[in-house]
Amino acid sequence: MLLPIGPAHGEWGTLATTLPTSPSCVGTSTHDRAKLLREEELASWAVRDHPDSAAAWHALACVRANLELAGGIGREGPVMTAGDAWNFGAIKAAVRAIRIDARSPASELLGWLALEERPDDVEEEVLVALRHAVEAGSSSPNLLTGCAQVALERGDGALSRRCLRLGLASGHDSTFHLLRLARLAYREGDTHSGYDAFLLAAETLDSPRDREEIGWHLQWFMSPTELAAWIKLPVKDARAWVRDHLASRDIRDGRAPGTRLQEHFGRLEYVLTHFRLRLPRVAWKAGGIVGATPETGGGEEPDAVRQTCEPGTIPARPYRFYSRWQGAIDDRGVIWMRFGAPDERVAVAPQCPQGGPPSPNLREAWVYRLDGNQMLLQFENERFDGSAEATRLVTGVLGSYLCGIDAWRCGLTMRSASGAAPLPQEQLQRVIVSDAELVKIGTTKDDNSVRGAKPIRVVADLRRLWEPRSGLPISLVTWAARLDDVASESEGTSRTAAITVTVRRWARATGEWHDTTLDRRLTLPDTASGKRFLTGAFVLPGVEDATAWSVVLEQSDRRSGRAWDDEVTPQGGGALAVSDLVLGSPRQGLRWDAGPETIPLAPLGTVNRSAPATLFYQVRSDRAMSGTTTRISIYRDQKQGASRKPVLQVSSGSSFSAGLNPVLREIDFGRLDQGRHRIEIEILAPNGRVLLTRSAPLVLE
Repeated sequence: MLLPIGPAHGEWGTLATTLPTSPSCVGTSTHDRAKLLREEELASWAVRDHPDSAAAWHALACVRANLELAGGIGREGPVMTAGDAWNFGAIKAAVRAIRIDARSPASELLGWLALEERPDDVEEEVLVALRHAVEAGSSSPNLLTGCAQVALERGDGALSRRCLRLGLASGHDSTFHLLRLARLAYREGDTHSGYDAFLLAAETLDSPRDREEIGWHLQWFMSPTELAAWIKLPVKDARAWVRDHLASRDIRDGRAPGTRLQEHFGRLEYVLTHFRLRLPRVAWKAGGIVGATPETGGGEEPDAVRQTCEPGTIPARPYRFYSRWQGAIDDRGVIWMRFGAPDERVAVAPQCPQGGPPSPNLREAWVYRLDGNQMLLQFENERFDGSAEATRLVTGVLGSYLCGIDAWRCGLTMRSASGAAPLPQEQLQRVIVSDAELVKIGTTKDDNSVRGAKPIRVVADLRRLWEPRSGLPISLVTWAARLDDVASESEGTSRTAAITVTVRRWARATGEWHDTTLDRRLTLPDTASGKRFLTGAFVLPGVEDATAWSVVLEQSDRRSGRAWDDEVTPQGGGALAVSDLVLGSPRQGLRWDAGPETIPLAPLGTVNRSAPATLFYQVRSDRAMSGTTTRISIYRDQKQGASRKPVLQVSSGSSFSAGLNPVLREIDFGRLDQGRHRIEIEILAPNGRVLLTRSAPLVLE
């Protein structure tokens, strides 16, 4: 089932979804195909009569390019075989013109035509012709863009760089050229130049096509919500927006600045080599394939997976759960671009245990282990994709190859294969729903974190406060790690663990990045204590208006874990300001010396409802204030704005002196249910106007 959709686009390699302006001889002629065929016949006779005329070959190339736009299959003619696409005939004619005269205007057409074709379909003679034209001094925008892209895809970095620099000097298509300079720089290991070129490309947006060029790259790792924001973003904010989102991802992943963009281009090179789609030309010119026919030609009875000797031989449903937004890379490449190499990859041709020929229904299972969780994605081969491998994401499939990967799916597979009774439909539906959710995660989220040999489950928090004595901003960091995840060694009568703690912070408004690394050797709690966590807390100099942070724990045997928040609300300033909220649980045994007071902390990230709990915050005022009201509200949903009906609310009169005012309250959560909540404080003026608000997540157990 081959169902092409969408408009024809040249989105191959790193090309965006639109092309540069067409040459002057394309699109200005008639779209009457019969008339164009007569013109092509006359142009063909002209090159036969004048085979050494560059102008004649250029004219033939132009009319063939217009015939491509008019549609239809090519016919036999000079340097063209019957059945070829008209574009191929136009390219060969343009190459011949440049071979005769390197300064021929055919170079403009050739550069444009080359961008419309897949890199695999662009022959070496095209690159040679483009090089000759550039060396002869030709410098049309289409020539330079085509030269830059074809040379980049062909691995000729020197020629690509020359054309890119000429293109930038001309002032045309700056975003196009800068993005390819970035890719070239990353390919050659020059990460600083690559990063600078990418950000400069965001700064030079001059048209919707420029925005699409950068959006093509962003779409490989950003969420649908982020992309929607990018589309509406004012041009003046583009550079700062891109810089912030890249930095926030590096913070989240616990990586050095610039790592996510470097990884993006590294993954792109790998994917274009190993997972490039090779659809029939009619399909990719039309934008891709909607339907999907399994290689077996089946797929009409996917429920047969409920009872069969080997469920892996039953093809998945023929329609795509995941619809590709591009036609250059198969579904495996989509996942690789977002998550990198899987931790485990299984490729099989399932067959029944009783023997017989292997099934033509090929499968691949990819397993990612992220922060202690597992993401399983499955692929199946299909017709018309130009590949003999499993390229399509599928849902609702089982197979014995899953044993050793996923215990639940393995059990369902064995039940189906036993033949005792069909697998209940509701069980299969659970598989479909679970697979669909994993596919959604795999195609809308991303990850570039360090994946150690063994994950450390980490809970951490970073709270922005002021140092009680000096009033300078500080960051209070708390963390907790599961004891059974931590490697330890005997030291006398106790056990100790060497842990490296790295804190990264990013401030969007100022563009400031801060890294702090601490090496700690900690004594583990005695096993008789019943404690299950190793905890810690420390104070760092503050980063004003930090909008993202992460805490990474690492050990020398490649154990690591992280916690992060990349959606921190800027703290703000002004005449009246409030710190972050610090929840405390005295029974967790960790405290912070805040000058005259000792503040209980809750490093486990939860508060027991039956135990005493505290809430600490600071209010900074430039003058004395009286008659205000402090309102504390607790909401059932953790998301801000998700629910405005509190499950608990307490108000009391308050007053503040000029300077820093610490507030420590005891709170009883005993009447609330277990689960996720949100605690919020509001300070109200005497007339009831809300002066400021601060909230924090609250997890009750």
